Amino acid sequence: MDAAKLTTAQTRELAELRVRAYGDSGAPALDPGEQARLAELEALARAPAGSPPADEPVDADPGDSARNVADSDGTPPKTAGGATEGAARPVDEPGPWWRRWMTAQTAAAVGIGVVIGLIAALALPSVTAPRADITLAETDEQWASQWESYLVSYDIVPESMQGHDRLDDVLMVWTADGIFNDRCLLIGHEPTMRITVETCTARDRYPSYDLIVTAQLRGVLDNAYPVGTTLRLVAREDAVDVHVLEPAGEGRVTGG
Repeated sequence: MDAAKLTTAQTRELAELRVRAYGDSGAPALDPGEQARLAELEALARAPAGSPPADEPVDADPGDSARNVADSDGTPPKTAGGATEGAARPVDEPGPWWRRWMTAQTAAAVGIGVVIGLIAALALPSVTAPRADITLAETDEQWASQWESYLVSYDIVPESMQGHDRLDDVLMVWTADGIFNDRCLLIGHEPTMRITVETCTARDRYPSYDLIVTAQLRGVLDNAYPVGTTLRLVAREDAVDVHVLEPAGEGRVTGG
């Protein structure tokens, strides 16, 4: 047997032998063989600590508490050679089980907190959306009959077409219902009276479309926005909000 490697069975055997040898349970006295066995197990139990047997749980290192407790004046304990024990301990040596457990629990708590925070953020109501730069209100404008075949081909109900204020007095903006219980956002060019279905989403969501200002579109919009500007259109309940996202270092201009 290896020193100080008592198995679970040996530990139980030692306890039973000690009860019979030292207790007053009325159990039969130990015979010479049992006495020798008791002496052997007690010698193993008193031997210098070695690695525990494979079937035994690993207890916290009893030396950890001694190494981590400072002297009464606040200084770390010293070894016989005068060196601080903490200095001799490798920095990557794993700490006691409770420290590793606390680290794991803390990490888990942080992870749970992140998930809860993310869920809460996703559940925030739409009133937290940034304020629109432009709001296009509903109008009484009627949709053009020449659009009907185009709208039907894109599964849009023509009679549901709702006009909105022009964007910079040039671009037509419409919202409409789709045949699949969705809501759509459409943009058109007034001089040509052409219209395009830009996006459709489920009715519980706001259709949104990013219109990027190109050099050609900048001219159409009377040079009101720098090239590269994003005009984000969001169709809400009764209006279309426009958020102007300008390139860094640029600003809206008033003319060409």
